[in-house]
Amino acid sequence: MTETDKKYRNEMKYFCTDFDLDIVQSRLTPLVQLDPYTDEEYGNYVVRSLYFDDYDDNCLNHNEISIGRRKKYRIRYYGSQPDFLLLEKKEKENSMTHKTSCTINRNQYDQLYSGDVAALYWEAEDPLLKEFCLQIMMKRFAPKVIIHYERTAFIDFPGNVRVTMDRQISCSKELNRFLDGDYTRIPVLHAGQHLLEVKYDELLPDYIKQVVQLDSLEQATFSKYYMGRVTSQKHGGI
Repeated sequence: MTETDKKYRNEMKYFCTDFDLDIVQSRLTPLVQLDPYTDEEYGNYVVRSLYFDDYDDNCLNHNEISIGRRKKYRIRYYGSQPDFLLLEKKEKENSMTHKTSCTINRNQYDQLYSGDVAALYWEAEDPLLKEFCLQIMMKRFAPKVIIHYERTAFIDFPGNVRVTMDRQISCSKELNRFLDGDYTRIPVLHAGQHLLEVKYDELLPDYIKQVVQLDSLEQATFSKYYMGRVTSQKHGGI
């Protein structure tokens, strides 16, 4: 896929309190559907991501200065069991984002985690997996931090709108316990502070704007990866 073929999406982020999110959720529930990953018992699902960076921490540094096109690589799974692993590349330019993903198995995960990817590069069929193997070999990408949070997500098909509410955002420096899921977590935001994200292709429908009432919220320039790295480093992480 060339740069001109990529379809970037709008992404807006807002800091919210529990009260803010409860109001937004109550308004959205009768209008749009929940994400299929949602646990019916709890009304949300847990997101666990292992982020990688290169030897010079370019992903971290580009996030800090927030200029130009930036990209991040991560491995993600949902819930408590890593039965379905996703390798993802997220590219961002200003408030526009593009995400590419592919599934990987446990053996491929182990190779990516350890950096022993020479054989995997030649075996890989998916372009993203092949690209990431090359990045590991050439730029020494390696695991840096775990990001963990609870997500409630709503989907509205007109405009391909996705509204997500991320609570209890935390990080962990216990990288080798990522698949176990029982790592020690460190909060990256103040108590009671959470994140609302609104993503859409070209136009955000008016009824979503009215329900969410974005003008009354504090828009944020926030990277979970960046804040997770900074917080982890303060507690002895890499």
